[in-house]
Amino acid sequence: MQFKIATVFTLLAVGLVSAMPATTSTDNSLKVRAASFEAPLQLRAQCGEKNGPCDQNGCQGVNNPADGLGYCTAGKYVGCPCKAICGAKNGPCNKNGCQGFNGVCTAGKYIGCYCNGF
Repeated sequence: MQFKIATVFTLLAVGLVSAMPATTSTDNSLKVRAASFEAPLQLRAQCGEKNGPCDQNGCQGVNNPADGLGYCTAGKYVGCPCKAICGAKNGPCNKNGCQGFNGVCTAGKYIGCYCNGF
């Protein structure tokens, strides 16, 4: 009799645990989503109204040639948008510190810009 009761409790416990939703690092609850916006909003307060070039003011920006913007990765403007400096023509992937890979600069002031070659 004790074996049957223990088996029933074990089955109930397993069933209860498996019925509970798993928590993951991609939790989309309102609290988690709201907290994810808090830091960027605080940062944007110091960004100012005008986007400076991604290669100035200690920004060390990552350029986005698709929309002409980028974002700062360092300095007092970290997290702020910046104006991409890619230009109308793609430069070579092996010059100007670009270190291009698959047509995109991976380093230097042109990081994120398209390049020709490697």
